[in-house]
Amino acid sequence: MYMKNNYKYFLNICLNYMFIFIVLNIFSCKLYALETNTYKKNLYINREILVSYTHNLQAANLKRTYLFNNMKLLKNFKSVNIDLIKVPESMSVENALSMLNTDSNVIFAEPNYLRYAEINIPNDTYFENLWGLHNINQYLNSISGADINALEAWNYTTGNNDIIIAIIDSGVDINHPDLKTNIWVNRNETPGNNIDDDNNGFTDDINGWNFIQKSNDLTDIFNHGTFIAGVIGGSGNNYTGITGICWNTSIMVLKIMDAFGIGSVADEISAIDYAIRNGAKIINASFGDFNYSQSEYNAIEKAKNAGILFIAAAGNSGKDNNRFPHYPSGYDLPNIISVAASTPNDTLASFSNYGNTVDVAAPGVYIYSSSASKETIFFDDFEQTNNNWVLESNWHIEKSEKSISESSLTNSSSLGENARLNISAISREISLDQQSGCMLTFLIKGSSTNNSKLFVETSTNLTDPWHIQKVLINSTDLFSNGIYGKYDNSVIALSDLSNIDGNYSFYLRIRFETESFNTDDIWYIDNIKIITANTKYSNSESYHYGMVSGTSIATPYVSGIAALILSYYPDLNYAQIKKRIINGIDEVSELNGLVNSNGRVNAYKSLAIEENIPAESNSTESTGSDGGGGGGCFISSIYK
Repeated sequence: MYMKNNYKYFLNICLNYMFIFIVLNIFSCKLYALETNTYKKNLYINREILVSYTHNLQAANLKRTYLFNNMKLLKNFKSVNIDLIKVPESMSVENALSMLNTDSNVIFAEPNYLRYAEINIPNDTYFENLWGLHNINQYLNSISGADINALEAWNYTTGNNDIIIAIIDSGVDINHPDLKTNIWVNRNETPGNNIDDDNNGFTDDINGWNFIQKSNDLTDIFNHGTFIAGVIGGSGNNYTGITGICWNTSIMVLKIMDAFGIGSVADEISAIDYAIRNGAKIINASFGDFNYSQSEYNAIEKAKNAGILFIAAAGNSGKDNNRFPHYPSGYDLPNIISVAASTPNDTLASFSNYGNTVDVAAPGVYIYSSSASKETIFFDDFEQTNNNWVLESNWHIEKSEKSISESSLTNSSSLGENARLNISAISREISLDQQSGCMLTFLIKGSSTNNSKLFVETSTNLTDPWHIQKVLINSTDLFSNGIYGKYDNSVIALSDLSNIDGNYSFYLRIRFETESFNTDDIWYIDNIKIITANTKYSNSESYHYGMVSGTSIATPYVSGIAALILSYYPDLNYAQIKKRIINGIDEVSELNGLVNSNGRVNAYKSLAIEENIPAESNSTESTGSDGGGGGGCFISSIYK
């Protein structure tokens, strides 16, 4: 089953928030500077001291001493014979202490020392952007404290590398500086020997498996799994980038989504089975759709029987999951936690699904996290003298008010109405040698009927056959055999080129074919770019991070909290962990009736609950929920 109908929400949000992020990032940095001062370690309250005196000292004498030195009595603690006094501005605390401590009737005088909550504030570069962990009003209309109380939770634990979290998604950039130390390693497999050392059916599955290409290539072309991995397990307190909820964990990478964020239930089942067989205790499932699958249900039930907590997105369609069940999080299985998305001001995100089959809400708007590193190896904006293309017939580079930017590649010069056309623009030779995760992006504007199509094609040799590539336009329309329709404004088009990764050379062809040309069959193309995965990280650290919204991104918050609980209480079963998460929520009036728990998750409360949760069987433990909730991404699945 392929799910593709709603992935527009994800890419639209990515594009819309790219500009917002730039503005808000500047704003949040200023606010965080104020917050940092709050935690400056002053030793005591300025101009305040505590004085302990003997019973021999008359109160009147002490009062005269205060008055003579312009000191003010703020409070008397009779039970311990201690006064809190305020020192005048003209006298330093040190001088006041020296004077009082020379009085034989004064037992001691000392500053009114400050005491600080033992809160772990990590030193990661962009911690100020992580409002979901620590909300200090980074964004307009946000509410201070509308977060998961991560700082307080980290006094209990910052995670444990023995806890394995399986991220079933689009892959992960396993070399990312903020992730590489927390990527799961299969110790029973010898890297690079092309042998299935542990006889599990997967050769060289060192960090997980790619179930699409049946390989150990975990490259994240779609850049979704990497983002989720950062929320869960970005390395904390390492002076780099962001921090995840778990500073220490083991992320098992199970790739089932392609470059468009589309995956199949069959591959999901294989990934769940792999997670079961290789020791995962938590599965993060930031995907879904509205189609019930008994196969998927059975696989998650098998994970339940293996003691695995399955945490899934409620979906991004803004729908009531009671009326429109969303899967896999909507299945009535006790090991599922369904997650809605909350905002910085503790409301339900406008795109988030809801209903009493949704268990909890978690931060899911303006979430900053790790991004898969990319490198541009080819770019053409058609603004310079162009030697990149061989243009046939009426393909040409045009400067006009209709162009996308100043100049665009276009077929606007017709050969006359009703003429049959089959014309091409062919690129120069482009090398993909030693490149992986290749993707084509470009801007497109124009229109044509379904009898007149625009094709994106590739060939490794001009004499070899040309292969039509799938193209995703405007994050809504997936074309498998030629582009048609109408786009009045320029939109982004994407094409997955990973099928020709590593080729020493290839050619790109833009071909327009029509049985009968008319004046409406005009296309403009601009900013053609080929991007590949890049493991050579630059010094420009911000390049490797970004901001996204969605229930897909709320889900890893709950997965991270589950991992913290399991790190601190290693003997708990999935039902007990789920109960702690639900019982530990912050009740929020704005979420009342929208999620079953009526609240947003709170990591600190979930860890601090002082109750004896009986160690009942995983399969029979009551969770206080009606089961699961709604799904949330297969990019329909991805940010629905």
